[in-house]
Amino acid sequence: MLRINAHTASRIFGEQLLDDHFYQKDYLLEKLHGVFFERYQDKTLQRDDSGSISLGAAVSLMLFSIAAKPRYVAEVGTYIGCSTAAIAIGGLEAGTLESIDTCDVNPAIKDPLQGVSGAERVAVRVHQEISIHMFKSMRQSRSKIDFLHVDGRIGDADIRVLQKIMLKDACIALDDCESDEKGHVN
Repeated sequence: MLRINAHTASRIFGEQLLDDHFYQKDYLLEKLHGVFFERYQDKTLQRDDSGSISLGAAVSLMLFSIAAKPRYVAEVGTYIGCSTAAIAIGGLEAGTLESIDTCDVNPAIKDPLQGVSGAERVAVRVHQEISIHMFKSMRQSRSKIDFLHVDGRIGDADIRVLQKIMLKDACIALDDCESDEKGHVN
């Protein structure tokens, strides 16, 4: 019997991304590894009430970003910027990334692209606010999104604004999509 569910689809998709970039594996991991572990070892960035993505999730985001070739990224849930950095590394590797807007009510890092090679070519805006405010600000500035990463709760008001600022063929990455975690609710 063939079973297609979130778990098997995720494995198939992840294995395809790895296969597509196998020849670059060591090079890409080296780019991500330094940024990722430097942040995890920095005690000033750690909080008891938040967590960050795993290295495996960061690799997946980086590879997904390479494949999606994003120009305009929006992210809900900055925290220490590991996912932001992973998406940026992928977008820079693809040669397409122009801007990232990321939000968190209490981000632990001011520059989520710190340590990312080529980051100076990317316009980064860290919004210290809830997602709806960031999305409304993006709408007012006529920003469009072609890659959305959600690692935080969003609601109906967010969806209404997102419908107006997301490009028709935008890619969406949801984190924490198991059981009753926030990604599943989203």
